[in-house]
Amino acid sequence: MTTYQVNVLNPKADKLLHDLVDLQLISIVRVPSNKSVKKSSLPKNKRLTQLLISGPELTDEQLNTIQETRKAINQWRKKPS
Repeated sequence: MTTYQVNVLNPKADKLLHDLVDLQLISIVRVPSNKSVKKSSLPKNKRLTQLLISGPELTDEQLNTIQETRKAINQWRKKPS
């Protein structure tokens, strides 16, 4: 017996596969998808809060760089054309 893994993209192909099962020409074993995302049991606002709390923090140097860049952009915007 040879085993294949197939992604069925068309509902007609799915029906065809099930017809082959009915004729006992093939057997189908469903494999759980690795792409499924586990939903958190927390409400949305709590998940966001948890994400923000556990997320990365800016260093003082990074914060200074951002502030300097903002100042430069604002000066460029205010220049008369």
